[in-house]
Amino acid sequence: MKFIPLLFLFCCSLAFSQQNFYVSANGQNENDGLSLENPFPSIEQAKQAIRLFSQKNPGYQKDIIVNISPGVYTLTKPLDFTEKDGGARIQKIIYRKNPSQNGEVKISGGKVIKNWEIYDASKNIWKAEIGKEYARQVYVRDNHNKTVSKAIRSKSDPPFRMKEYRKGYKSKTKGVDFRNWKNIRDMEVGSNLYWVSTRIPVLTNDKKKKLVIEPEFWNHIHIQWNVYRAPFSWLENALELVDSPNEWYIDRLSNPGKNTIYYHFGNKTPDTQEIILPVTDKLISGKNLQNVVFENIDFEFTSWNGPSVYIPEKQSNNGFRTGLGDRYTEYSYTTHHYKNIAQIPGAVSFDNSDNIKISGCTFQHIGSTAIEFSGSSSYNLIENSTISDVSGSGISFHNWTSSDQVFYNGFTQVKKKSGNKAVGTGNKIIQNTISDVANEYFSSCGIVIGYAQNTEIRENTISDFPYSGIAFISFTYDILKEDGTISNPDKILYFGSNMVSENKIDCSEQILPDGGGIYNLGYHGNEINTPNSQRTKIFNNTILNQKFYQGAIYLDKFSANIDVYENLIDIKGNQSITQKHGNEVYGVACRYNSRNISIYRNNINDRYLPTSQYCIDGSCENVIVSKNEYFSEFGKPNW
Repeated sequence: MKFIPLLFLFCCSLAFSQQNFYVSANGQNENDGLSLENPFPSIEQAKQAIRLFSQKNPGYQKDIIVNISPGVYTLTKPLDFTEKDGGARIQKIIYRKNPSQNGEVKISGGKVIKNWEIYDASKNIWKAEIGKEYARQVYVRDNHNKTVSKAIRSKSDPPFRMKEYRKGYKSKTKGVDFRNWKNIRDMEVGSNLYWVSTRIPVLTNDKKKKLVIEPEFWNHIHIQWNVYRAPFSWLENALELVDSPNEWYIDRLSNPGKNTIYYHFGNKTPDTQEIILPVTDKLISGKNLQNVVFENIDFEFTSWNGPSVYIPEKQSNNGFRTGLGDRYTEYSYTTHHYKNIAQIPGAVSFDNSDNIKISGCTFQHIGSTAIEFSGSSSYNLIENSTISDVSGSGISFHNWTSSDQVFYNGFTQVKKKSGNKAVGTGNKIIQNTISDVANEYFSSCGIVIGYAQNTEIRENTISDFPYSGIAFISFTYDILKEDGTISNPDKILYFGSNMVSENKIDCSEQILPDGGGIYNLGYHGNEINTPNSQRTKIFNNTILNQKFYQGAIYLDKFSANIDVYENLIDIKGNQSITQKHGNEVYGVACRYNSRNISIYRNNINDRYLPTSQYCIDGSCENVIVSKNEYFSEFGKPNW
């Protein structure tokens, strides 16, 4: 008779208790993970334990918490999360640093390179065998102060010069003879022009002075975006270019499968520095996931080798034909042309995932985009996190793969035959610090929103980026004529009603023009003439040191249904404003058939040109500019 009360007590305990699991880098495989003294050795095992627990307790609704002890958890492949790994209804699955312990939890994709031997003593260049491993990024940790920085993929420095010719580039630098260079095929030419930053793979050399580009690639980059030049900016990735401290080169061609890294240690040695090679491009990959939280976890050391993928039928690497944000063009094995639209992946990425929360986390030393939400991902939150040293964008919300599908009425319906869900909505990006992003793929941004709706971006600090701090990017050219006439309004891709407020954005480190502290391309709202109450609001932001055209807040092609008000736009006296390509710089700029825009009560440094009610090129409709104030000295306090 005692069995029933005991069973009742057990059920009550299960109903009202909170299930905890524990993970430690010192845990054992045979542990049950139910206590700090008996932890799992990996997060993967905790994830599997949660699946089993949920199967055995289908009615359990309390949160399930994974407490991770401080330490380094090194991955060689991403942690994959599916719909089986999410919370049910009001339940959350929480992965967090154990709050009762001091120290940091690091999820790492990095591997320390060992067994160095001297290669060139006169230059202090060392080499090490790394087998089949390869990466476009390498990081260096100082053993004394433990600081980590990105090492330099070998590149040319001024006065090394080249110029375009019919098939590629011709050297204008004295003494250069490419006939003596090894592995010509693995080199890249970096080319910056306007907002376009391209990595151009080399096919071969022509005699001593010329580098030849794969013909289709060469033609493609000279017509995309109506840009007909690809001027030389630098040459990258050759052993012959390893001539400065912390430069490196990986030889993957001389002895395939037995790759060798060469590293210039400057005045140091392998005993004083650790050279870290990323071995995975993702740390977390989630698909169709719901109700999961990541708290106080550091994510570090990933690569992304997309531009270096070798195309056998072209005898060329893929290269990188830039778009805006993280979108680019790659070679398609289906069409056999460079027309495949692709996306720089996220080191932590979620597809068609809802109610994911990332809080208090750190993302650093990332070779791609740091955080990516794609597809129909909705009601997700990124807050109080730090993002730095990132090759692509800091945060990306997008549904680029649906851009070629036909959407109706602001994404609310999709053609049934496409099989795609509508894009995400209701996501929030709040109180994050984002710096040193897009430091390799310059057209990327601090935060980029592409085909997502109703996003709140608030109280973020964004700095040290080459193009734009916050960007909304939608490609709708096919349904809008050059004169602004809308040929097919049912196909407009709308951003919905967004709130962009109280962000501090410092544009001091811009490299590419035609961006802004806040940049927009495309329609907001949910219809052509959205009611004022449903417009996107850009307000109470502080934007500093915009250097290039067109404006600190730049509303580009077909921007619509936006209110810009009570922003502070300022520039230090020692920061130059550069009139690139004959274009002026405004505090707030709109152009090219933009419509239904109000710009009012902004405080703007008078070194910027005043905003015109008729926009820059006179092509806009219903632009209202009023009550903006201009001041002379840097540092005017926010009102």
